[in-house]
Amino acid sequence: MMLNKRNWWNVAAVATLALVALFAVAPASAQEQVGAIQGTVSDASGAVLPGATVEAVSAGGTRLSGTTNESGAYRFPRVPPGTYVVVARLDGFNPAEVQNVAVGLGGSVTANITLEVGAVSETISVVGEAGQVDVKSSATAASISAEQIELLPKGRDFTGVATQAAGAANEGFDKNVKPLNDRITFLDNNGTVAPGITGMNAFGHSPGHMVYHLESDGQRLMITADTANHYVWSLQKPDWEVRFDADKPVAATVRKQVFGMIAADRIPFIGYHMPFPGTGFIEARDDGFRFVPASYQLMLNG
Repeated sequence: MMLNKRNWWNVAAVATLALVALFAVAPASAQEQVGAIQGTVSDASGAVLPGATVEAVSAGGTRLSGTTNESGAYRFPRVPPGTYVVVARLDGFNPAEVQNVAVGLGGSVTANITLEVGAVSETISVVGEAGQVDVKSSATAASISAEQIELLPKGRDFTGVATQAAGAANEGFDKNVKPLNDRITFLDNNGTVAPGITGMNAFGHSPGHMVYHLESDGQRLMITADTANHYVWSLQKPDWEVRFDADKPVAATVRKQVFGMIAADRIPFIGYHMPFPGTGFIEARDDGFRFVPASYQLMLNG
C-alpha cells in the first residue's frame, strides 16, 4: 500500500484529532504510579470513632495524615508504593497501629484499627497481612470488566461506569471528573467518532481501551494506543502477560486480533511504545509479529 505525500498529511492530521479525542475522555492513567490506604477506626464494641487522627508513615520517610469522618472512615487516595505503619489516635483511647501495610501500584489496602479505652501512654500494635491488598481496585486505578460495562443501562454516562470501581467516589474524582460528565459520551464498538474515524473495542489493557481506524481518500491508518507494551516482546510473544494489563488474558487475545488484522491488511499504524518514528507496519512471524518501522513507504507517490 502506498500513500502519496498529500494524502499522508491528511491522514496524519486526522490521526492527531483522534489522539486529542482519546485523551479528552481518559482523565485517569491506566498506569497510575500510586496506591491507596483506607479503613475504619472503631472502639472495642465495634462503634465507629469520628474525629480520630490517622497517620501513615513509610520506612522511607513518607508521612500522610488525616482524620476519620462521621462514619469513622479514613482514606489516603494517593500513596507512593512502599510499606507503611498506620497509627490512629483519639483522646481518651490508647493509640493503636497496623504494621507492615504494603502498598503497591494501583492497589488499595484496607487497614482497620480498633482503639481501647485507657491511658494515652499505651500503644496496641497489629501486624498487617499481605492478604489485605486488593490489587484490582482503588480510587486511582481500577479494573472494570467489559461484562460490567455491558450490563449497565444503555443510557449510561461516564460517572455511572466510573463509580463501578471501588473507591471511585473520592474528592479528586468529584472535583475534576464529575463536572465534565455532560461533555463525555460513550463510543460503541465500530462507532464513528467523526467521518473517517471508527473506534473499535480493544479491552484488556484497561477498561474501555479502544483502537481507532482512520480512512481518508481510500488510504488507511490504525491507532493502536496501548495495545502493545513493548515493540519487541509484546509483538513476538503476544501471549506474555504485563503487570499493567488490567485483564491479562483478554489483553493477550486483543493483541493477536488487532495486530493480526494490521498484518493481514498491510495497514500502517501508530502505536505507543514503538521506536522512532512511532509509525510502521506489522509482519506476521511464527506465532507472533514483527514491527517494521516506516521509512520511504509513506512518502512515495502512488
